[in-house]
Amino acid sequence: MPTLSDSRRASGKAIQDSRRASGEKAQDDRRAINDRLEMSRRGTAQIVDDINRLTVPQKEPRRLRKLEKRGALAPKDFTATNPAIPIKGGASGGGIASPLTETPNSRTYYVETSSLYSSDYMLAVEIEPLKSVTMTDADSQTVVFNWALPPGVTD
Repeated sequence: MPTLSDSRRASGKAIQDSRRASGEKAQDDRRAINDRLEMSRRGTAQIVDDINRLTVPQKEPRRLRKLEKRGALAPKDFTATNPAIPIKGGASGGGIASPLTETPNSRTYYVETSSLYSSDYMLAVEIEPLKSVTMTDADSQTVVFNWALPPGVTD
């Protein structure tokens, strides 16, 4: 006579086998459905031929007529200059010739200083905002850099 544990073991195995069989059947069904859908999407060669036979062939698109080339322009070399700006020292344009050299003692500052504080106010720095600097370029021309008034500073 089988014991209670033997009957439970047999019952569990039967349930396991039943679930495995139903899972395998579901997989086979899904594969069959997938194959059927794929075949309906792709169609067969016969279906494609039938559809192509029913359609009216489209007209070939019109092409634009070809134009003959009209002749190329000959290359030209030239340099554009502005007669209002004289070119000095062999420079090629009318700008500032590099390098720039600062003229000694030419810096000017705004009267009011600007203060910067750290986020915890443990550090404070006073800055004298620069107003202008005079420099000399390579052609001995004077160049003046003027800076805008910083926010919070009055002239």
